[in-house]
This record gives sequence, structure tokens and C-alpha cells, in this order.
Amino acid sequence: MPFPPTDQPASSRLAIVLAGLFLLAAGLYLMQAAGLLPLDYDEYEHAHSAWAVSQGLVPYEDFHQVHPPFFWFAFSPVMRLIPQDFESLLTLRRLEAVVSLAVLGLLLAAVGSELGGLGGTAAAAAALAVMFLQPSTVQAMAEFRIGRFSLALTLMGVIVLGRGRDGPAPWKRWLASGFMFSVAAAFDSKRILLPAAAVLVHLAVSRRLGPRACGKLLAAVGCGAAAGIGLMACWALLQGVDLGRMTEQVFIYNGMVMREFSQQVSLAGEILEHARRQYLIVGVFLLCGMAALGQTVFVAYPFKQYVAPVYLAWAGPMALFLHRAAHILVTELEPERYRKLYSGRFDLYLRRPEASGPVPQPPAPRKGRGVDRSGGAPRPGRVSP
Repeated sequence: MPFPPTDQPASSRLAIVLAGLFLLAAGLYLMQAAGLLPLDYDEYEHAHSAWAVSQGLVPYEDFHQVHPPFFWFAFSPVMRLIPQDFESLLTLRRLEAVVSLAVLGLLLAAVGSELGGLGGTAAAAAALAVMFLQPSTVQAMAEFRIGRFSLALTLMGVIVLGRGRDGPAPWKRWLASGFMFSVAAAFDSKRILLPAAAVLVHLAVSRRLGPRACGKLLAAVGCGAAAGIGLMACWALLQGVDLGRMTEQVFIYNGMVMREFSQQVSLAGEILEHARRQYLIVGVFLLCGMAALGQTVFVAYPFKQYVAPVYLAWAGPMALFLHRAAHILVTELEPERYRKLYSGRFDLYLRRPEASGPVPQPPAPRKGRGVDRSGGAPRPGRVSP
């Protein structure tokens, strides 16, 4: 059964207002959390690395690190402008809270546009609010970490890739999405499977694409990714970074350490523990758990910065679940009234009946005991059932 039409101007305006209210509340909450939550050791590490880069030091040569260097280069101009004290860490948190808010907005746009209309935006905002308010997600998104740039670029690539299904030259959008995916992977290599999963999902839902078109899509995305990797590598070389030593520290060292975590408490076990402790709905957990398989197989660290993107990924399936539930309410319970509300016509839903309108008549009494079959009036002293 198709969804009710939701393309009225009132519905579009309400969807924009709803999305704006959600982002405003999330932004205020993030700013408050950035000033209240305790600092993590990783934040000191990233702030020190960004400061070291701002002083002219070269990563992997002048100081040891196990993360890609591009995040520190991006924040090195900021480190030259702020004082070297404790309050600067909170300033860095608040600056990156803007990136976190952009991640939420992009995810809301991606999921809401796929579902469509006011109902889709409402379902996406509700699901995203549930997953955003998980303690691990709030903590990770309020901290000064490298993952938000990667998530923002990945979501931008997903949106561009989805827009490429229609249009005169979709290959341009495919190239751009591949470029964004590779730059996102350069910022945080541990989330490299997320853009790969986005491409596979796009191929699965693009049923009109034949084998030849699918090959063109993969080729265009691959060319864009190669261009992005080449650009980031050239940038690193210009900054004096030894790519061989970076590969050794970022990939080989992390691979060795993650094998140890896989034998102890893994990311999958940490997510299951959070789900049990926070009483997530079993049905929704089973539905959304599929989105976490790739991430838990690729990354074994049971830390909040890796739990957070999985929770955010669950917002998509949960929004679909909520959207379908709302659709059932719309189509099954008082269809005309709820369909108007669902389409944004609040004025029609709240309008009182006119005084001059027809007055509803009581139902005719049933024939049977207590009713005079000849005249239809109740007998004295008897009440019709």
C-alpha cells in the first residue's frame, strides 16, 4: 500500500521546522555535555598531537602516534590561536561539537529524504534522538576526537550517491561520492567499511541499474576514491610525513592490538552489554543489529568512539520501523482524519464542526426485547438493551 501523499507545502514546512527543532535541541545538549563530561585520555593525546604539528613537528618522526595525521593538520591553525591551558580543551570540544551537529543533520537528511515527507522526517528525528541520547553516543560526540570528520564526509558521500540515481550525468556524483569516501577513510581508517557498505546498499536499492550500469557506478566510485587517496597522500608528503612509517603505525600496529582485543572483550560484546543494560527493545535490536556486523568484525576496540557510530547507524532501520508503524496508524485508524494530520493539514484536523452542519443522529434502536414492533417506541417501564 503506498504511503499517503505528503508533498503539500504545509507538510514541507513542518518537516523543516521539526528538523530544525531537533538540531537546536541536540546542539544545546552537545554544548552542555562538552563542558560537563570528564575528559578522556584520547582527547589529551589528540590535542597534544595537534599542538605538536602546529609547532612544526612531524608525526611518526618527532612523536609517536597510531592514528592518521590529517585531523591534527586540520586543527593545527586553531592550536596557534588558543592558549595552552585547560580551558582550551573545552574550546576544542565546543568547536568539534559543530561537526557533531553537522553529522546529526546529515544523517537526518539522508534517512528523512529516503522515507519522504513529514512522516519520514518525524520518524528519522525520533529514531536519531533515541540513538543519540545513548550514553556512549553522547560522550563520544561531545569529546575532541577524529571520528566526526570521517562520519560527516561519509554521510555527505551517501547523500551525493543517493542523488546520483536520477539526473543527466550520475557519474559525476558517483565520482564525488567516491572522493568523499576516500577522504573520510583517510581521516579515520577504522571506519573504512561504512562507505563500502553504503555503496553496496545503493547497488541493492537501485533495481533499475543493469550489470553494465553497476559496473560504471563501481568504476566511477573507484576512480573518485583513488583521486581522494592520491590527494591525501600528496598532502601528507608535502607536510613531511613518511608514508611507510605511517602505514606501519596506523595499520600494522593497530591490527596487532585489535587481535588481542578480539580474544578478550570485543566491540560486539560491548554493544550487547549496553543493549542489555539499557533495555533496548528486542525486536528493534534484532532489526538494527545487522547494521553493526561489518563494524564489529572490522574493529575490535570496545570503546565509546566505536560504539557511537553503530548506534547512529541503527537510527536508519529504527526510523523505517517507526515510519511503518505510523503508516499503519494512518491507514487503519480513522483514515481521513489521521491522513490529514500525517500530511501536515493540522488546520483540518483541529477545526471544529460548523454550527450549521448536519447534526449527527443517534442510531435506530434494535428490534427485540423492550421495543414495540408496531410503533418502534419503548414500552413503559422497559429499557431496550
